[in-house]
Amino acid sequence: MILAHLPSGHLLSPALKRRLGGKWLMLAVTLGAVLPDLDMIWRVALIPAIGFLAAVLLHLVLDTVAGHILWSWSDRFFHLINVPAKFDPWLLNLVLIPLALVELAIITAAVLLWRQNQRPLTP
Repeated sequence: MILAHLPSGHLLSPALKRRLGGKWLMLAVTLGAVLPDLDMIWRVALIPAIGFLAAVLLHLVLDTVAGHILWSWSDRFFHLINVPAKFDPWLLNLVLIPLALVELAIITAAVLLWRQNQRPLTP
């Protein structure tokens, strides 16, 4: 059943009102007939929300490696690797360290996964 939930609740409410009474009974029964279908909306919204939060956490963890990040539980900045400011422009400081090889490996893995998931065009 797809369309009959709301009308079925509307049909049930007068029978219950005769037995139970109550000012808000019709609204409660009608909503009760529809609300179980909201789990579809919940599932559709929950999966992207979990993915979004996981990506935000991943971003913060990656920034913790060499960036200065202020985590919410502390008032001091965290970083696992200190990148000394030796070069000008400053971007060279991030590119000319061994950690850049880890970033390059992550980028390469992402490109390879993307290429693997591409469907070949059929003529």
